Amino acid sequence: IQGNTCTVTTDTANQQVTLGDIAAKQFTAAGSASQPIAFTIGLENCGSAASAVSLTFTGEADTTNSALLALTSQAGSAAGVGVAILDSQRTLVPLNSASRQYTLDPQQTSQNLTFYGEMVATSSPVTAGSVDATTTFSLTYQ
Repeated sequence: IQGNTCTVTTDTANQQVTLGDIAAKQFTAAGSASQPIAFTIGLENCGSAASAVSLTFTGEADTTNSALLALTSQAGSAAGVGVAILDSQRTLVPLNSASRQYTLDPQQTSQNLTFYGEMVATSSPVTAGSVDATTTFSLTYQ
């Protein structure tokens, strides 16, 4: 039993983030990105000893850029693009690496952590199609 942990809120533990529609021609070169879309991970029932937390997102890495999530292989998928996860300061959180630490307020038993998802071109031209990727996250407390 630890006093420095939180529970992930039910509504944010398993969520789908819709990154929107974007024309393939808007990805002009490798590294071009779509508009970042915010999502939150809610924490509740945080112990009074919880002072900070970092998150590690895991999943299948893109073969061209291992910091990005690979698209789920299925008929009709886009090509030449991966999915990036950014922290609240819109800095890339490389796949399988810890995010920056988020300070937890011991006076609050629940808090929301903001992240962003965006599509990033890994090659040019990008082929139009669906963009689906899956990640899981783990929490490391300080």
